[in-house]
Amino acid sequence: GGYPVENISRIEIIRWPGSALYGADAYVGVINIVTKSGAEMKGTRVGARVGTPGVRDAWVEHGSKFGSVDVGAYLRVGKTNGVNRTVDFDGQSAIDLGANTHASLAPGPVNAGAGSFDANLDFSFENWRLRLSEKYRHDVGTGIGAADALDPVGKSKSNRTHVDLSWFNSQIAKDWGAGFSASVLRYIDNTDPAFRVFPPGTQLGPGLFPDGMLGAPSTYERQIRISAYATYSGFQNHTVRFGVGHDDLNMYKTTEFKNFDLTSYGLPVPIGQLVDVSNTAPFILPKVRKVNYLYVQDEWNFLRGWTLTAGLRHDRFSDVGGTTNPRLALVWDAAVNVTAKLLYGQAFRAPSFNEVAGVNNPVLKGNPKLRPETIRTLE
Repeated sequence: GGYPVENISRIEIIRWPGSALYGADAYVGVINIVTKSGAEMKGTRVGARVGTPGVRDAWVEHGSKFGSVDVGAYLRVGKTNGVNRTVDFDGQSAIDLGANTHASLAPGPVNAGAGSFDANLDFSFENWRLRLSEKYRHDVGTGIGAADALDPVGKSKSNRTHVDLSWFNSQIAKDWGAGFSASVLRYIDNTDPAFRVFPPGTQLGPGLFPDGMLGAPSTYERQIRISAYATYSGFQNHTVRFGVGHDDLNMYKTTEFKNFDLTSYGLPVPIGQLVDVSNTAPFILPKVRKVNYLYVQDEWNFLRGWTLTAGLRHDRFSDVGGTTNPRLALVWDAAVNVTAKLLYGQAFRAPSFNEVAGVNNPVLKGNPKLRPETIRTLE
């Protein structure tokens, strides 16, 4: 649903595979969006924005100091009608061609609007930082539709509550530094009103859907993450970093209302009105994934202007096994404005919960045998 740029301090980008330090999803790079601290806000600012298509935003931020604590606050509300585009041929158009029906709503506009609410609090004290955020998105459209069939009525909404505490110390003893972070995330995603997976009049095999094929899935997640690191610079021209961490990812509740069922062959059949299938045939069952990881990286300045960085990380997933990923980077600062780099990296993307655990989903059915996909690059 978008992120407000007024609250961003800076955006850091690391190109190339980064799983050796950052784990899953650092597939071809890492993008780190750093939000503002209270010290950066310095007083009160307000703003408003009006534009097309149907963009309306208002925000306020305030930064101040209470004793030794820097405090920052940010609040924003907004709405947009989304991109104004027309789709001439959608997924239902293809079904119509095969079934000799005319149910498709194409040509027609995409369903792309959204409303948003953002609230952030930031507390900084010496080497400590505590951040709290609440993000609410409502009336989020389905775009071209959940199954690439135009859906002008389906909407979703989500609540994201996040708290994280971090501490870092550049020197806890001679040649040693350390730090840690801990975070808790609660995420709730609801569908209201139901997605119209396929429009009224859809014919799928022997099944006719006079009101369309409807589904209203919802998920409830809680994520707990803890990590710590230490750095050692006692070896001449070397800086070594060690890290460990644990993630507890718990989709503890799923619900769904729908007006169809799936046969053993995956063919949708109508069942009349919307019914609650949360305890009988939901699109996905609750699922837990726990991840433990450790990594080490050494940065070696072996000659003037030459640096060799070598890193290795191992991640162990409770459901999809383990993966080990190295990274090597040889950098030569040839001149003030000339740098040469030779890089090798491996990275991985763990399959999502839907990809491994989706069951009664006509759009995506999971495969519990999936393992992380990997990439290797030499640049």
